[in-house]
Amino acid sequence: MNTGHASHWGRRSVLFAAGINVLAIGTALFACCGLGVSALVAVPEVLSLLLPVTLGQMTTVFFIILVIIELCLLRSFRWRVIAQMGVALVFGWIVDFYGLTIGLGTALAVLLVGELISVWEKLFGPRRPASEAS
Repeated sequence: MNTGHASHWGRRSVLFAAGINVLAIGTALFACCGLGVSALVAVPEVLSLLLPVTLGQMTTVFFIILVIIELCLLRSFRWRVIAQMGVALVFGWIVDFYGLTIGLGTALAVLLVGELISVWEKLFGPRRPASEAS
């Protein structure tokens, strides 16, 4: 195998993995923060709220259903299309990974910030508006 060809595929693989991670972080971040989701993830988001599954699991199922529909529309068996199912599995897993990480981070931040505010108020007293102070 030509080393130029191998490095080309290596670069493409790294860029692909980075792209999947950015998409998964964005999906998890927007869902966890309540900012909404993209049109493609809207159906899995709603179903994950109604059913006892995570957003990543529902995204995987939904993407696999879309790949099956694509295979039916193409009316032929193509390995490139089948490989999309593997990407859907990886993407769903990464969405769940980041969703759990962001979810835990948000919960910890809320708990820690709340405790810091309580300690601040205990040390320095509650803030009073300027109109009450005089």
